[in-house]
Amino acid sequence: FPVTIDSETLTSDGNLVVTLTNSYNMSTPGSYTFKAWTYSGVDINTINDTLPSVVRTAVTPVTAPYSQNFNASTALPSGWSTANFKFNGNAGTGVSGSNSMRALILSTSAFNANAYLSSPRITGATAASQLRFKYKVSNYIGGAPTSLLTVDSIKVLISSDCGNTYNYAYVITGANHTTTSNYTDVSVNLGGYVGAGNDLLVKFQLDW
Repeated sequence: FPVTIDSETLTSDGNLVVTLTNSYNMSTPGSYTFKAWTYSGVDINTINDTLPSVVRTAVTPVTAPYSQNFNASTALPSGWSTANFKFNGNAGTGVSGSNSMRALILSTSAFNANAYLSSPRITGATAASQLRFKYKVSNYIGGAPTSLLTVDSIKVLISSDCGNTYNYAYVITGANHTTTSNYTDVSVNLGGYVGAGNDLLVKFQLDW
């Protein structure tokens, strides 16, 4: 149902700053459309009176403690999103026979640059919560363990405001990456990102 956020008089060539309030609830999963327009009784050209609509989609959160090994289906699980990561449904490509998510790191491939993998919204995290994951870097040809350059990075980012902003929680570079054929365990304390009622988003971002 429609909700009017603000309605004021806009002067000619003027600006109007609209402050969102807590008078409406968008926590229920679904799509919410923001629409802004002007009206003048003497306007003879109404084509340019409305800004393009902005849609905010609220998805059902998962509850901590939450675990994902990508084995439940043959596609990206619900709530996850990615750019340039590939779902690998071949059993054994991940940890302990599980599936895996992969990104191809090629310096000549702009298509795969700045890849990311983002989790669904996670609710119920506490000051004692930790993010734990396993990763490894392998050569594209032959699968041998390989190193990262100092300019390469695997970043772990955390958002507590529905993805509007992210903070660096952990960064893997050539300086702290261990070249090994085994998966490396990483633990990140989430206590500093948990606030009153905050849900969290986790993003893995590759830059090279």
